Amino acid sequence: MYDNLNQATSIFEQRAKQLGCHDYWLYKAKKSQGICWEEFDSRLLAHLDTIINTMSSGERNKLAKRFADIIPSNAQKFEKEYDEQFLDALVEVVGYGWLQDKFSSHRVQFAEPDLVVKYDKGGLVAAMACKRIRTSVANDQFFEYQRESHRVEARPVDTKVLHVSPEENPFLRKLQDTLSKATNQLSKKNAPTKFIFVNFSWDVSAAIHSHKQDIIRLIKKEASDLRKSGITMIAFEDLQANQPFVEGYSR
Repeated sequence: MYDNLNQATSIFEQRAKQLGCHDYWLYKAKKSQGICWEEFDSRLLAHLDTIINTMSSGERNKLAKRFADIIPSNAQKFEKEYDEQFLDALVEVVGYGWLQDKFSSHRVQFAEPDLVVKYDKGGLVAAMACKRIRTSVANDQFFEYQRESHRVEARPVDTKVLHVSPEENPFLRKLQDTLSKATNQLSKKNAPTKFIFVNFSWDVSAAIHSHKQDIIRLIKKEASDLRKSGITMIAFEDLQANQPFVEGYSR
């Protein structure tokens, strides 16, 4: 099962296990029955496997190296950051599949900024920067404390995520910084069509339904500003790019 995905991630998994880690994201996802919100079910892994299966051998090799380079060969212990970087790379895989669906008659390749679409003769059709908005350190520390202490406590709701000013809203500040970096990357490519492909992982305060709609409005405002400079944002959560909450592009 997941033969294509397994081939691409084999070195990453081998090094993780050599470091004594058996709770990295991919290991848990493969064991998941799809009943826990923290784990991705078999349908997502099957989707990733299908995307990789459609890649040429050259693009598969690039992806395998991308995963293999996450954990250094001389690493002494498994760092949480390795898992975060693995998830960052998965956004690129999903982005590859999205571009392949939209530009089926052209070639999708892993190249700066992250992905490009080319004509058969080599000219650029589109360029894409892939980003992931991670949960905050404070959010992660809160749940890590609960796991270690075996105590369940309510997390205070942080209403700063609703503020329209980045000076007052750390989430919006992080989003704008991420989009600025992506825009700078795309500016180096002379592509007629440009995308910023963003996966969101929500803090508890942002995930509350009444808050989430307000936050999505903030994200849509950023997307509107990007469109004025010729860049289309595709925004989604939990690697579910087939269900974007921001997408202003169609073919």
